[in-house]
Amino acid sequence: MDLKEFFRTILMTFNPGSYEKLVERKLGHTFNYFIDIVFLVLLATLLISIPRLVTMPTTVANEMNAFDTFDIKIEKTMNKPIMIPEGRPMVVIDTTKNYTSLEKGKILFTSNGVFYKLLPLTLERKIVREGTLLDDKAQAGTLFTVILVALLPSLFLLAFVYLLLKYALIAFVSALIAFIAVRVVRFGVTFEEIVKVAFYSSTIMIVLGLMTKPFIPFIYYLEYVAFALFMVMGIMKVGTPEYAVRPKRKKSVFE
Repeated sequence: MDLKEFFRTILMTFNPGSYEKLVERKLGHTFNYFIDIVFLVLLATLLISIPRLVTMPTTVANEMNAFDTFDIKIEKTMNKPIMIPEGRPMVVIDTTKNYTSLEKGKILFTSNGVFYKLLPLTLERKIVREGTLLDDKAQAGTLFTVILVALLPSLFLLAFVYLLLKYALIAFVSALIAFIAVRVVRFGVTFEEIVKVAFYSSTIMIVLGLMTKPFIPFIYYLEYVAFALFMVMGIMKVGTPEYAVRPKRKKSVFE
């Protein structure tokens, strides 16, 4: 699916009247679209959150004012450095020697400080700890942010897999429930069509859940309500009522 078709599909999912055309597509196309929309919305959410990362050191430093005492002390002895990942390390932990600059990776933890350079064309930075964490809250906030940014690729991948499974499970279970319901009320729509409607109508749930809920937490379960409404409207548009054929009444002997 090219980008033009992908974004056209997104617009169609917000119009239940277009679901009749969407269910004509192959099931594999539906699943590919679902994977793409989860990835795109999660990526957009991450980009929207960048301003929060910029202000995070200050936020962490302010939140540390809630502690009267706070410190972490680790007694460590190492006989060789730890590199994560081992081939092309992003993070290096090495207390076996004194460093004066960042030699490998993006973040270097040493016995005398932390060196980091997360982005190209930026200057190398060093965090030197003096006293407890509360004695230098600004440095502690910066360190926390640096670690979080370094972990972002792994966190993004984990979040993507989790959300993919979460929304897929919701869509599939909803499709099963809807199929049982339409059989009871004798509404003409196949299980495959219901599955397609469920996965296409999950777009509204994904967008509301990822792009608004982190910033507007009081919407609660609005994304699930919107998903249910779009799914019901989509099924009603795709299917047709079934009317049972009644057997002919036998003529009475008096007729």
